[in-house]
Amino acid sequence: MLCVDNVSKSFGNLKALDHISLRINPGEIHGLLGMNGSGKSTLLNILSGNPLIQKTGGYSGNMIIQEQEYSPLTPVCAIKAGIGIVRQESALIPGLSITENIKLSREKTVPFTRRLLGSHFAYIDKSGHRADIVKLFKHIGVDVNPEEKYQNQSIELKHFVELAREIDNPRLKYLLLDEPTASLNKEDTQKLFRILLGLSKKKIGMLFVSHKIEEVLSLCQNITIMRDGKIAGALTSKHADLDKVYECMTLQKRVKALRKTLSSSNHPVVVLRDFSANTPMESIKDIHLEIFQEEILGVTSLSGHGKNAFVQGLMGLCETKGALIVNGRRMYDLNPVRMISEGVAYIPEDRHTMGLLLNQSVTENIAFAAFQSRNKFLKKFPFNLFRMFDSDEARKYAEGCIEKYHIRCESVAQKTATLSGGNQQKVCIAGAIATNPRILIVSEPTRGIDVSSKEVILNIFLDINHELSTTIIVVSSELDELKQICDRIVVFHDGRIRAILPPSASDPEFAKHLC
Repeated sequence: MLCVDNVSKSFGNLKALDHISLRINPGEIHGLLGMNGSGKSTLLNILSGNPLIQKTGGYSGNMIIQEQEYSPLTPVCAIKAGIGIVRQESALIPGLSITENIKLSREKTVPFTRRLLGSHFAYIDKSGHRADIVKLFKHIGVDVNPEEKYQNQSIELKHFVELAREIDNPRLKYLLLDEPTASLNKEDTQKLFRILLGLSKKKIGMLFVSHKIEEVLSLCQNITIMRDGKIAGALTSKHADLDKVYECMTLQKRVKALRKTLSSSNHPVVVLRDFSANTPMESIKDIHLEIFQEEILGVTSLSGHGKNAFVQGLMGLCETKGALIVNGRRMYDLNPVRMISEGVAYIPEDRHTMGLLLNQSVTENIAFAAFQSRNKFLKKFPFNLFRMFDSDEARKYAEGCIEKYHIRCESVAQKTATLSGGNQQKVCIAGAIATNPRILIVSEPTRGIDVSSKEVILNIFLDINHELSTTIIVVSSELDELKQICDRIVVFHDGRIRAILPPSASDPEFAKHLC
């Protein structure tokens, strides 16, 4: 049994954890729910031996694994005790192959070279590694080329690689999963669940952290709910439902964002003719599509079937062919700068590496794109002799955004890296809106965000569309969310448009075209 007893942790005057206790039995999948900022990540950092915990004063309380005291100072301590972790954000090395990442620090060596040269200079058994990884991925039911570089994989596949690394560890007793389904579609989520249930049969205990209440209720036997660093509730899935859990997490009743009036415009602002796009992981071919003014268009597909190639192709982030017409003008030499100049803003799926300047302030993140591409937040000089950033104007604008978009932060000077995932996404949205876009492209906007913040963000899109008459293209694996806010939903399959359905279409109808 993994026991956590009365664990508390403070960061300065902020009490992140307040006497947290929970138990995870061998083979149990234990759900952990809570809003952003409730303390879930801090608990995971303590369990996994994150050095940040010791650097900030350590923690109080006790932990026990199988009747042995457990007090990890480093990740090495956690690994030796049988703790593995799959984080929401990628933690592997981009330039190494899938095999190299999984076997890193657990390399097998060729026996005779080990005897001849010693363990430090022995040759790595590459063929043995490859055989192990092929067998491992076959066992878990994931199709992958183990020799490909990790950086060239889709976000969905990267999560399975990180999980495979932990499964490959023979010492594994307990597995911590931080938002493992955040970027997975329903098909991949079910595949992940089958893998986790298989680990459960091998008596591996799991702590499953998620914002997706329905998934936790379907997968986990016991559920712990956190709020403001404390245990707000502990219940079994048999005695829980979505509304009860949501109220316990937020102290509010759930109100879903919903588009009340569908767009009736027939004026196209984006036209694609024989449009193709290729990325390392997927492609789209010969796409014909019109996107109308003030429309909210949803785009979805299973992993690898085209939705990511579609959004990257639109922004000129990959090789494209065919015609793309924006606001009546044909786009030649397609690239992000050209698209931005046409009034197109983009909020990427991977906000940490593509969407934010993590070490810069909230103000700088909100103002950056508008300053660079729209000449906003400039100090006024005679004859425009100088181009200087007006920090006062930018600060006032950012303060307005904090209030309008409900961004929770200490001040506009706070570094964006220290914000929760939901608040980071709101900063991304505020920065995009600062450019006054005519067209807004958003990729996986609610990935890794708690249920309350999801509804806030979806409502923000509805407000932007209504108040600014902005056309919005939402690319997402979350079909239910697309059905809440979209006028039409484009379904890709095998790189082609299989169907364009209304949000009122049934789930079986969508499934028929997705698969």
